[in-house]
Amino acid sequence: MFTAHDYEVAKMIVVGIHLPPQLGVNSSDDTFDSDWVDYEVSKNYSGDFHIDNGVSKMVIIPENEDFVIKIPFNGMYEYEWDDDEEDYDWENPSFDYFTGAHAPDQTDYCWDEMLAIEKANKAGFGWLFPHTEFLMCQDGIRFYIQEKVRTSRAFHPVGLSQNSRDTAENMTYRYQSGNAEWRATIVEVYGEDFWINFVNWDDENRVGILTDMHSMNYGYDMSGCPVILDASGFRN
Repeated sequence: MFTAHDYEVAKMIVVGIHLPPQLGVNSSDDTFDSDWVDYEVSKNYSGDFHIDNGVSKMVIIPENEDFVIKIPFNGMYEYEWDDDEEDYDWENPSFDYFTGAHAPDQTDYCWDEMLAIEKANKAGFGWLFPHTEFLMCQDGIRFYIQEKVRTSRAFHPVGLSQNSRDTAENMTYRYQSGNAEWRATIVEVYGEDFWINFVNWDDENRVGILTDMHSMNYGYDMSGCPVILDASGFRN
């Protein structure tokens, strides 16, 4: 759960931030120029922070807080190839809005993620997800607050039993989302049946949580327990 201090600081970080109505990455390489977001945040927040992003959202990560702030992109910029110049027309991009988020606003994959986590909680799988809440809306942009966690690239558990490692390694392909070390941690902490039941639940109910399980979308909470960082998947 978040504290009153968490909410106060999180709202202070984003209040007054001016974001464009069309917010997204370059579709050709998934890049996003976050320098102007750094500038906007630094006007409100004097602590250390950095900005990260995926295809569907950006994340403000305050170094000394226990939370991150997620901001949904609502589409991506497309650049047409200019045969005459033999380069992309960088001056005249088009913007394609997302339509695949499973939320009342189909552009908002943060809302999608929050709803997916709520479904997982009700089904008994909430342990696999960081606590996530809607924070505020400003100029039509929604902001979300999520418990700070670590990606599988940034943290590696210690003390895993050989039995858990072997179980994770020998799972059939259907259950091999995430790397073997991460799955072994799930087996160690929650048991093999927990993971098997979760994968079956996600597939049978078409929730889509496991459709985008690259190494930056799963990891560990600050106590070392396995979590899925991004539960929304991506469907454009």
